[in-house]
Amino acid sequence: PLEIDMLRSFNVVGGEEKEEKEKEKEAQKQEGKSNAGQEDSLGALALKVLLEGDADKKAEETLSIGKRWADGLISNNFPEKSRHSLPSEPCRPQSVQMVDARKVKQGSKASFVHSLCHAESYAIDLMWDLMLRFSDEDLPKEFYDDWIKVASDEARHYSIWRDRLSELGSSYGDFPAHNSLWESASETSHDLLARLAIVHMVHEARGLDVAHAALSRFQKENPPDVKSAQILENNVRDETTHVGAAVKWFKYVCEKRRLGDPVKVYHDYVKKYFRGVLKPPFNKQARLEAGMTEDWYLPLAGAENNQGEEKESAGKENKQEDAGGKEEAKGKEEEEEEEDDMLKVAGEVD
Repeated sequence: PLEIDMLRSFNVVGGEEKEEKEKEKEAQKQEGKSNAGQEDSLGALALKVLLEGDADKKAEETLSIGKRWADGLISNNFPEKSRHSLPSEPCRPQSVQMVDARKVKQGSKASFVHSLCHAESYAIDLMWDLMLRFSDEDLPKEFYDDWIKVASDEARHYSIWRDRLSELGSSYGDFPAHNSLWESASETSHDLLARLAIVHMVHEARGLDVAHAALSRFQKENPPDVKSAQILENNVRDETTHVGAAVKWFKYVCEKRRLGDPVKVYHDYVKKYFRGVLKPPFNKQARLEAGMTEDWYLPLAGAENNQGEEKESAGKENKQEDAGGKEEAKGKEEEEEEEDDMLKVAGEVD
């Protein structure tokens, strides 16, 4: 009887322990689901990228989010905690020395590729900041579809330029860089329309305008840098769709706010938040593909610059008559200026 009582007692205790363990396991499971729900919200993931200081991990995480979003594994949710934790500036690699934009020179091919790599890395942060900062605008899922794709494109571009830089014997951080583009983002952090107008429809559109000068630089290398030129050509096709996304959502927000003609609204924003005038020549074909007809940008070029664009065509006919040392020097200076503006850094390097 004693042995039977002990056995019964053991079974009772054992059963209680088993029940407690099962309850604990279920609680952990539910907690895990809760945490997973937070981690897999778009807001939490956007914040995670912005707080990542390693450029490679930032790109890798962005590509991962893009795939998971496409597979429907991320909720279109922006917890208050994520918005309140949004940094005024994203975490950036400590290895990259930041200097005044006017001190950044792109003399060597490696330094030029480095500037493109840097621009793409910063663009990743800009896209996630855009989505998280303005997540209280009550925007449709399609908005996030578009900008997650843009962020993924930028991550892919960064990775390709980083690998190309390695092939040239350098790495990201070997040359100084600047954060002028982020300064524009900061100045437009209060208004989605201002951000779309300045960062995307001015600066990123300028990247389309100066792409030819950058391609020409690679093609003039001895021997011509065919690989870098091909990378740039592929990227510019993507950048055209990025400008197109900005135009699309600029129009959408204008209509949502009942502001009237979006072209006029764009002109007002550029005059208010952009220093200077838009600089020709313009890549009219790429801009048209992005939905920017001439009425969007030509009036913002100013009378002097519009005349300059007309003179450019006439100048080609009189090139031999006007050729000279001073003209050649001026042309070289203008070409270098276009290269400084390349891909999302336009207007801030003047």
